[in-house]
Amino acid sequence: MYRRAAAGRRRSFVVARSGARRRFRLDVARPGSRLRDRNDDRDLVVGLPEEVPCRPGGNAPDRSFARGLGAVAVAGLTWRLVYWLYQPASDPNWARPLLDGALYWEWAEGLVRGAGEPSGAFYLAPLYPHFLAAAFLVGLGARGVLLVQHLLSVATAATLACVARDRAGRAAGWTAAVLYLVYHPFAYYASRPLGETLALFLASLSLWAVERRSSGGAVSGGALSGLTSLARPNLLLVPGLWAVGELVGRRWRRGAVVAAGLALVLGPVAVRNYVASGHWVPISSNGGITAWHGNGPGAQGVYTPQPGLSGDVDTQREEARRLAEAETGRDLDAVEADRWWGGRALRLRLTRPWDSLALLGKRTLMTLGPWEYGLAYHPSLDTNPFRATWRHPGEVPLLPFTVLAALAAAGLLALGPSKSGGWRLWAAVASAAAAPILFYVSSRYRLPLAAFLVVPAGAGFVALADLGGAGTTRARRLLGGFGAVACVALALLLPTADLRRADLAAALTMRAATLQRAEQYADAEGWARRAVEVNPASPIAWFNLGVVLERTDRTAEAEQCYRRALGARLHRPEAAGNLASLLTRVGRPDEAVPILQDALTEWPAQQGLWNNLVVALAAAGRTAEAREAAAEAERRGVTLPQGLLEAIGAR
Repeated sequence: MYRRAAAGRRRSFVVARSGARRRFRLDVARPGSRLRDRNDDRDLVVGLPEEVPCRPGGNAPDRSFARGLGAVAVAGLTWRLVYWLYQPASDPNWARPLLDGALYWEWAEGLVRGAGEPSGAFYLAPLYPHFLAAAFLVGLGARGVLLVQHLLSVATAATLACVARDRAGRAAGWTAAVLYLVYHPFAYYASRPLGETLALFLASLSLWAVERRSSGGAVSGGALSGLTSLARPNLLLVPGLWAVGELVGRRWRRGAVVAAGLALVLGPVAVRNYVASGHWVPISSNGGITAWHGNGPGAQGVYTPQPGLSGDVDTQREEARRLAEAETGRDLDAVEADRWWGGRALRLRLTRPWDSLALLGKRTLMTLGPWEYGLAYHPSLDTNPFRATWRHPGEVPLLPFTVLAALAAAGLLALGPSKSGGWRLWAAVASAAAAPILFYVSSRYRLPLAAFLVVPAGAGFVALADLGGAGTTRARRLLGGFGAVACVALALLLPTADLRRADLAAALTMRAATLQRAEQYADAEGWARRAVEVNPASPIAWFNLGVVLERTDRTAEAEQCYRRALGARLHRPEAAGNLASLLTRVGRPDEAVPILQDALTEWPAQQGLWNNLVVALAAAGRTAEAREAAAEAERRGVTLPQGLLEAIGAR
């Protein structure tokens, strides 16, 4: 049904359709007017100067948009398939996951073997290992899992394109899909055994579902956002803000339905965690120690190793618990210890308000910046020949994050919050930005923010180029352009060269460690030397170079590397342990003893250090002191090998 409206007049229509009455307002003060739904405050029809359909959105399939999106998806999928085919040859880690990826892989293999869930409350997000286990059960190996993740990534681009189309038109939707497919970290992380790709797919579905005006869409959006948070817990804030927004808008039923969908998914996980640990943990219990790594002493805006913590995810939970017990003087379980670390981080920030505000500002600018901070999984180290980067000079992404953020700012200023994405999208953007700003900046933490931003970025590109009947004025386009330029200027304002070098060196040394474990010593040495060249102050880089040199029997060079690692302000306990072991092995145990004793003052719970100290004392002929050291280790709750205790007569 159509009605003709005279220019310069505002009319309201009440339309009965499928048994539901909905009220619309039409402002036709000028051509390009919009039909507004008073119930949901959204544009239903854009760019119709005279005849406007009196129905929300329209149900007929948009074949033109579907054909264009299909072409974009096919091109993107072809690119991803070629990238996937070249992955094993270009990535030494592809079949040997690191850190979180290794734990996920081990967890999934345990589920397939029937070993059950880990003890206690979940430490890491539980959905991805179950996704891996399901893939293993149907016969998919490492390559098959990564192929599925690339397919999910292309599906995510298509879903977000539909969200952008509904808000700002076809051209915005197509552009959003292109932006998603060109953004390099999406392809990079889809090629790693991490839960980000699965989380982004679920997040895009939840956004699309919650934008539907039916109760079914609301409950689906809540449930899907709950699944999203089970893969990426920091996105739990998204459905929370959606439910609150619905309640503030007095859409009581819709807000309750979103919350119900969320509770339906998270409830069983919270109950399982309570039964396993005696604590109510909605998803996982590592947020406190993560907050400490980003907000502890010497925080720089990125992951900052703290004294007493090795940074090894395999041992981090137990290290954190023991240190918390030593600080508090009482027995703590893993959940209590993690909450203590989170409280300690908060108390430290509150006692330094100006420093904390400066840190928040720094992380905000770093989040907007074009550089990637990757820890173990660093997009800048991608050597796949089909990666979406310019090769000269250096590795420059085809689409830096700053450009994506600038286009989103342009869309917001040129089109307004509603047409650039709607309040639910912008609530999701704010929620996704919380993790890098409040914890620390990393490419993985920034990935959900980038995914949500492709929607307003697509709208912003269309508005600036005045494509597809964007319906914005020249003044608004100029405002959008100014906002984009301001966003880029802010992102480049902060000097972060030292941080980037330290972060890149850590990633390089992780790759060297992987190659060393695979006994590819020549390649490992090359990556390790590159790490110390990038950041000569990195203790981790010097330590790993020492490991490679020791494995190739160059003990003198290895000793110097270990000593360089120990001379750093934030060295690792492994450097002291390896240096002491090397000195003992070459007949200099008396030199090893003071090194180990100094290290144990900082890491009193490190089993390897106590073990090496007992061995060094025994090798130096100081058997009585070796027994005393073993007894002290036992008093501190450190268990030494039975054979070693028998060798020194302690048993």
